Amino acid sequence: MGLFNKMFSKKENKQTKQTFSPQIVKTNNVAHTLTEISQKFEIPLSNLDFDILELDTYVKLSKDSDFVIADKETIELIKTKDLLLNPEVEIKQSYEIQVKKYKFVDDFELIGKLKVDKDLTHAVYYVSPESLLNYDDTLEFKIIEELRKKKV
Repeated sequence: MGLFNKMFSKKENKQTKQTFSPQIVKTNNVAHTLTEISQKFEIPLSNLDFDILELDTYVKLSKDSDFVIADKETIELIKTKDLLLNPEVEIKQSYEIQVKKYKFVDDFELIGKLKVDKDLTHAVYYVSPESLLNYDDTLEFKIIEELRKKKV
């Protein structure tokens, strides 16, 4: 196809809107990934939700080493203040998430504030009395999952 064919062609090269179905994605930045999917499918960001399917933590203990996946012992070691404040140590995480449309639930809403210490080594989530936490057998699971999402 020549240059003039492209310029004078009556066909428009419009991208058709894609239908959204749940997406499984591996990412280092969940917020960025959600924004990309929101734009790609022309769905407001507030209409998207996600589930964390897998979480991998990687640690680099010195400038000369490579990132390695953290085992249970390393995860416990990471929690120590000395390691967290060591400027040579780097920590990163990778998430496998399933992005889906947000589904309103009228019996659960976790409201609160996340507070961290000055060194950013200890975090606490304070649940507000305005939270809607109706007791059932899945309440503990719902709270844990919601807290995991808020951490991400």
